[in-house]
Amino acid sequence: VAAQQEAEEARARASQVTYELAALSEVARHVSTASGLDQVLLRVYDHLHSAYSVDQLWLVLIDKERGEFVGYHNAPGVPSAAAWQDFAAHFRAPLAPESGSLYLTYSRKRALYLRRFPREIMTPVDVAISSNILRFSSFALFPLIVQDNVIGIFCVASGSVRMQLTRTAVEAID
Repeated sequence: VAAQQEAEEARARASQVTYELAALSEVARHVSTASGLDQVLLRVYDHLHSAYSVDQLWLVLIDKERGEFVGYHNAPGVPSAAAWQDFAAHFRAPLAPESGSLYLTYSRKRALYLRRFPREIMTPVDVAISSNILRFSSFALFPLIVQDNVIGIFCVASGSVRMQLTRTAVEAID
């Protein structure tokens, strides 16, 4: 009986992984035909919103010459409050450990999923981000890597419901 239950659970996990990969493949196809960054961001947001309950999306670019993280505005069509748009578009932080979760994602070159922001280890940069993402309950950061260099960090958050990101989903998005 236990073996049968384990087999059913494995089939369910395999089915979920197959669904996630198919959905990501479809997003990749749409992204490859998009003509601009805003269009790419909107397509990615649409997929992540429907698949993982993502409410906020934000792109942070890396400026190695100035040694800082630089915020990029949200794409038109991605819902966000005016205050968040302003914060996102004018955000700057040092490319250094004091930038907390951003720097951790940058230096490890791996996705970081926070079911909640651990207040006890937050840096001032993390506090600024979390206080400007209204009511968010979970946060994920994905490095954008080109030729082994992190060129940006794709940040997503959910406020209405906690994102249901499995390890497989995080790896697939990453």
